[in-house]
Amino acid sequence: MRTLPTVLAIFPPVIILAIAAVGARAQEEGSTPGAIPDPSTYQGSTQLQQQSDQQDQQFRQQQQANPPTYDQPGYNSPGPAYNSVPRQPRSSSGHSSAPQGSPHPAAEGAFVRFQVGASAPGPFTPLAGVHLWVTAEDPVRALMVAGIQPIGSSLAQLTYDCQVAWVCVRDFKVMTAKAVGVYTTNASGRAQTGTIPPGRYFVVGYGAYKGGTMVWSRPVHVQPGVNAVAIDQMDGSAVAVAQRR
Repeated sequence: MRTLPTVLAIFPPVIILAIAAVGARAQEEGSTPGAIPDPSTYQGSTQLQQQSDQQDQQFRQQQQANPPTYDQPGYNSPGPAYNSVPRQPRSSSGHSSAPQGSPHPAAEGAFVRFQVGASAPGPFTPLAGVHLWVTAEDPVRALMVAGIQPIGSSLAQLTYDCQVAWVCVRDFKVMTAKAVGVYTTNASGRAQTGTIPPGRYFVVGYGAYKGGTMVWSRPVHVQPGVNAVAIDQMDGSAVAVAQRR
């Protein structure tokens, strides 16, 4: 067996220096068999990149050899399908047969057509220029809320208070404060409300009659649709309005 000095004597000095440099670089970069490449060095990062490329290539080869299968939603998927929600059947007209909602609010509305005049004695005589307020608030309750003690019905109150102009005006303002509208009869003695919800209302009004003043205050039950309400002198009370009491 040759000793180290003998080996060194066989190789030229240049070869010896090259071997030493390669050994030192290998020790520095960790390129010895089984060593983990050092990513901080050029050779180590190159080796890591080559390993990553090889792993990617192997994965692609496995994918091509055994392609995965995917379940199509709504067909062969074992779980709930995306398009498996049942649809509502349609009628022959193409409209959905699902239960329809409530009718349009206007379809449930109501109208009141007033016919105001003097019916007896003699033929019906229309009264034009009669002012009618329609309110959902009970006029008697409205008077009580305003601090006015009623003497009876709202018509009795008007009959008594309308003997004095300012008291009559006060009562009308209180009774009609929450009215849905005020309507004036035409030459035929007719007037019509707009669309109002069905229910119980009160009609409060006044108009000229035989040189004096007629006042009215009466309840009206309004049903869906058109409601015809006839008002004559028998429904009201004639008053002689004085400026002072």
